[in-house]
Amino acid sequence: MNTFVGRNPTWSSPLEPLSSPPWPHFAPQTGILVQPQAPGVPWTDAGEPADTHGDPHPGRTQSETLLDANTATRPATTPHVCCAAVLFDMDGVLADTAELHYHSWEPVAAELGIPFDRRVNDRLRGLSRADSLAVLLGGRPCTLTADDRTRYTSQKNAEYLRLVAQMTPAHLLPGASDLLRGLRASGARIAVASSSRNANRVLDRLGIKPLLDVIVDGNTARRSKPDPEVFLAAADQLGVRPSQCVVLEDAEAGVAAALAAGMRVVGIGPFERLRGAHLVVGSIAKLDAERVLGLLGD
Repeated sequence: MNTFVGRNPTWSSPLEPLSSPPWPHFAPQTGILVQPQAPGVPWTDAGEPADTHGDPHPGRTQSETLLDANTATRPATTPHVCCAAVLFDMDGVLADTAELHYHSWEPVAAELGIPFDRRVNDRLRGLSRADSLAVLLGGRPCTLTADDRTRYTSQKNAEYLRLVAQMTPAHLLPGASDLLRGLRASGARIAVASSSRNANRVLDRLGIKPLLDVIVDGNTARRSKPDPEVFLAAADQLGVRPSQCVVLEDAEAGVAAALAAGMRVVGIGPFERLRGAHLVVGSIAKLDAERVLGLLGD
């Protein structure tokens, strides 16, 4: 695995450019040109404006508009992919580990006498184990000591690791491998930025480490999302500015973290959970390198 480190963390001098194919704004094979639209609501992967359901901040995102090549003017000079980076969350983006987390938290919740279902499990996306336990406990009167909390989070982790040991590359979500390989071919830099302390184990089981430049997990970034630390650390290790990064996330906390880091965000999952993202799609299979990197041209 290659690690790229920025030459100047203050960004006062340019980074070395990558040798890569043209920046993916114009798609001759489909006859479309990706152009920015005036700030407004995000679009869904169906190509239609998403319903903001009264979102008080609809202007903070931009949609992408696909213009017919016959009516659009191709840029005189097409920029190259230079120091563009794509940061992947892991759980729910590259692999569907939500069920593993569900079955790992279920016995803990049962022992504590706390109702637990998949809707509650969804609220734990992107959170550390300690923060997840706090969400489970909610506002309930609690006499748990620090040792009790450590015991329950360790119990959850032991069961999760038992399930992770059974994972194979077949657990990659459909489209994930193709997107990773497409981004690699485009010259973009690639990182996994996950709050999970078990990210390396999961990535080993999935067999995709050779496609990654950097892995930042909960062992490196100690503050979990929505704190932007994990994304900023990944950008720093890749040697790119936050504005040169696109983040792929499936969690509300992850979207908030990426926005706080000053990065473009693709939300993967239901719009209601990911309304702050610049683009929301139903699955990673809806994405390719051109569509993801095109967000950096907005």
